[in-house]
Amino acid sequence: LPAAAAERLVALLQSSHPVPHPALDEVRRALAPDAAGRFVHALFEQWRAHGADAAERWVIAALGWFPDDARNDDRLALATEWHAGGRTRRAGALLDAVAEQGTEAALLGLDELARGGSTRALRRRARRAIARAAGRRGLTPEAFEDRTAPTLGLDPSGARALDLGGRRVMVTLDDSLRPVLRDAAGRPRSRLPAPRVADDPDAHAAARAALRELRRDARRVEAQQRARLERAMVRGRVLSVAELRARFVAHPVVRRLADRLVWIALTPTGPRPFRVAEDDTLADAEDDELVLEPSTRVRLAHPWDLTAEARARWAERLADYGLVQPFEQLGRAVFTLPEAAVVAGRLLDLEGGVVDWRAVDALRRRGFDGRGADGPRVTRFEGEVFDVPVRIRVDPGLHVGSPQGSGRQRVVRADAPLRDLEAVLRSEIRRALSGLAGPIPPGRSS
Repeated sequence: LPAAAAERLVALLQSSHPVPHPALDEVRRALAPDAAGRFVHALFEQWRAHGADAAERWVIAALGWFPDDARNDDRLALATEWHAGGRTRRAGALLDAVAEQGTEAALLGLDELARGGSTRALRRRARRAIARAAGRRGLTPEAFEDRTAPTLGLDPSGARALDLGGRRVMVTLDDSLRPVLRDAAGRPRSRLPAPRVADDPDAHAAARAALRELRRDARRVEAQQRARLERAMVRGRVLSVAELRARFVAHPVVRRLADRLVWIALTPTGPRPFRVAEDDTLADAEDDELVLEPSTRVRLAHPWDLTAEARARWAERLADYGLVQPFEQLGRAVFTLPEAAVVAGRLLDLEGGVVDWRAVDALRRRGFDGRGADGPRVTRFEGEVFDVPVRIRVDPGLHVGSPQGSGRQRVVRADAPLRDLEAVLRSEIRRALSGLAGPIPPGRSS
């Protein structure tokens, strides 16, 4: 851009905080996306180099208006660093900017932070960034994630061509979302074919790089989408049949997970379990086609919805087709909590049990934060199970910084707002804490 145009663009970006100026849409159409991304990144780096004045925070917001997937992982790492250093407002603004881009890669990185961030506060802030970006588009966070679920470059049939410069190989996904190479006859290959004299060496190198990237991204996407579907099951998210087909069945990646799960149709005559068959029809446990109106409400089945006999019948049906579920569904443990525990808001059957220190340390790997030190030991842990806050207190606690050798731990107290929850969520909280179910101490009845 000429200098005068660049100055006008900077003024436009500055005036677009906190509400984007309508002219930004015209700028997006006029500029090449990679050039616009480089431009706002240069502004951002100059802002940091000159002291990162909080009054000029519009520079962070500008990053959200021009997608720049190549730099977003670094920005999320920077947001994590800022958050850990106490600059939480600045970190939140950067998370909002990444979310506002709304690309598959940006949302994938944010989702990883929301699930595995270093602290509970950071994970919560990442979820809030996704929710804000969704709200600005008039969508729920779940619907926003539906629309931005990564396709990994696959076409609607679930395949992607890699050009070797004169010939091609195809990539598909197996049931674990691992990329599988296939030759022209459709036979699986373990690796790309060696270059031929007639091949374009640059194209062959680009195909190798694309395959490496695809394998890396497929691992990330599998974890993201598996967690998203499990959350939808636990939270009881309801869709229409039309939405199921558009957002899950027609998606080249999510489909590989969704068709290995059991769904439930909420019909006027009662719930009807079904699965998505290979030919896109819906099938019941007897493998008969289930015809539903597009407006029929459906959701993922929780084992709470099914009798033991129904779970066994469905497990047998999926086994007949060699379908391995992406997470525990039919075999998932279900717990019914006593009324006394619900009223007290405490998992009374865990309290008083004694477990190995590793069971308590596992809470930290699940994202629980140590909240208080009794001398050299951490005795209180706070976290979330499907967004429900849970607090655990143990004695004598884990050694600060080095839990090895902390010895056996007694669960003193386990708090959760059980009275406010549906039975499914109560069960899920108890399931998540099953590792703390130690032996009953002497003198205490079960």
